[in-house]
Amino acid sequence: VNNAGISVPCPTLDLTDEAWDRMVAINMRGVFLCARAAGRRMVPRRSGAILNITSIYGIVAAPARLPYVATKHAVSGMTKCLADEWARDGVRVNAIGPGYTETRMTKLNREAGLFDAAQIENRTPLGRLGQPEDIAEMALFLCSPAAAYVTGQVIAVDGGWTAYGYADGWLAER
Repeated sequence: VNNAGISVPCPTLDLTDEAWDRMVAINMRGVFLCARAAGRRMVPRRSGAILNITSIYGIVAAPARLPYVATKHAVSGMTKCLADEWARDGVRVNAIGPGYTETRMTKLNREAGLFDAAQIENRTPLGRLGQPEDIAEMALFLCSPAAAYVTGQVIAVDGGWTAYGYADGWLAER
């Protein structure tokens, strides 16, 4: 399981080169280096499963988060490229794009007033934040023999967040 990522929300016009470079180094280069190292062991053995962790923002976009969105989209693309390249060598490569999940970071952001769980829950079709177990169960599946015919996929584990296309208030009214 290959997971690296930071996010520093910032309007694009205020974004420094240093902030951009740091997010690219961690979110994209870090994932590449780990995937390549794993591939160097798995390809000669002709067996393995690599799971990259991207984000719902590797599937959709958000304002004032350009480097995070760009680097997470890169992880999604990297997942597909590596899956294509290593499939005939018996190595599967997939990614999970977690949605808003109840974590220590989420708790800290909520306490700091940076995160409105009720707003997220109202916009999420399943009506709740994800739990770490939701992500873990998908990871377990994708790394198991049960997913032997699954490669090159970026799967959102987000309670329907990325599938939801209506105006924000519609679900809350139901």
